[in-house]
Amino acid sequence: MEEVKIYKCFIASPEDTAKEREICDRVFQEINEIEGKQFGFRIESRKWENDARPSFGESPQHVINKQLLNDFQLFIGIMFARFGSPTKTSESGTEEEFNLAYESKERVEIMFYFNNKKINPTKIDPDQLAKVMAFKSKLSDMGGLYSEYVGEDDFGKKLKKHLSIYFREKVAHKMPLQNTHGDNSYDIADVLAGRLNEALSTFSNQPEVWVNPIIYELKSSNDDIRNDKKEEVEIDSLVTSPYSAIINAPPQFGLTCLSHHLVMQACKNESLWVYLDMSTINIQMDIEKTIKKELKKLNIDNTRTRIDCIILDSWKPSLIGSMKILRGLCNTYSGIPLIVMNTIGDFRPNSDQGIRIDRKFKELTLAALSRNSIRKVVSEYNVKRNLGDENIILNKLVKDIDVLNIHRTPLNCLTLLKISEKHFDESPVNRTKMIEMFLFVLFDLVELPTYKTKPDVK
Repeated sequence: MEEVKIYKCFIASPEDTAKEREICDRVFQEINEIEGKQFGFRIESRKWENDARPSFGESPQHVINKQLLNDFQLFIGIMFARFGSPTKTSESGTEEEFNLAYESKERVEIMFYFNNKKINPTKIDPDQLAKVMAFKSKLSDMGGLYSEYVGEDDFGKKLKKHLSIYFREKVAHKMPLQNTHGDNSYDIADVLAGRLNEALSTFSNQPEVWVNPIIYELKSSNDDIRNDKKEEVEIDSLVTSPYSAIINAPPQFGLTCLSHHLVMQACKNESLWVYLDMSTINIQMDIEKTIKKELKKLNIDNTRTRIDCIILDSWKPSLIGSMKILRGLCNTYSGIPLIVMNTIGDFRPNSDQGIRIDRKFKELTLAALSRNSIRKVVSEYNVKRNLGDENIILNKLVKDIDVLNIHRTPLNCLTLLKISEKHFDESPVNRTKMIEMFLFVLFDLVELPTYKTKPDVK
């Protein structure tokens, strides 16, 4: 039987945080059930009211210190409006416990939380509150970064998120770029690259063309919506430091290709991003089994592999089960960034299904192709198909897209370029002629093409 590593966590707090102390045990149990079983560890709480036995020493606090603060790996401190009663060496027992943990900070992970919930002024002890505020400043001066919460529920959510992140960094291992399953040795990067190439193939005999996507975040202006600015998001930065985000785009903008590109780039950085396709997920299956199924396809050992990010592709709020799957991912993998590819551009966490999504997402947008991006599509296509002068083809393609009133997407560009293989005409597009050419693409080629998705040509 595999050994389970025990992490002892001491919880220090004054008497006005009793509920938070109970919440700690609940959060520990939840993490033990998911990350703990996955990575072979267990968190055990250490609290004076549960774990200290009757004894004598220099003081009651000295007894607690001797019994519980000589062997622990985690320290969670909590404060609200009270600082606590003085001890022989400190202003309160909580402060003394923190000081002991700080002396061992090289081996002990310290997390401190302060409750910012409003309190009835008549119940405030000014001296106690002043000591809390002074202690908060002291932590900052000592180089500490504390967390603030509002009420018990918020505390539980933040504690679970922070501990999940900590243990995934502490215990989990990086994904090996090469894996062996039985006698079948293969490169995971090659598998992921194959998925991207398949997504890029609109037609079965089409040249594969990759255009670097442009993702932006709309920075709103408080005074006038017309002053909103588009701030481009660096793809490399997103891959290196992923965060939860919704990437919106109309159909055919290339969200699936973007998904596979991100997964492949992460793999090159020795990070494991798991790709899920909402259209193929069995909504009746447990979400953990869905993740394990995807890892199994790559021959990755899910019991000793850290997942750095999850991508949920082909997601729509209107799809049956979509909100259920999203909530399941958010709750089960609370410490893992989740990127959702929303093919509608309408992300509604509080939809008609009545399911609340308890996670904040940064909302991003996948932009349509710029003229320079279209030029790259034309250039790479023309090298392999030799349609003619690149500038003439580019101008014709841009005009046709505008006249047909269709999006500047890679798929639409490739469809029009495929049509140009039979007959290229510099004159303005004729809709009747376009239909004729389009039918040629479908039925008159030597090798019948296979569409990955329906083109946006009326």
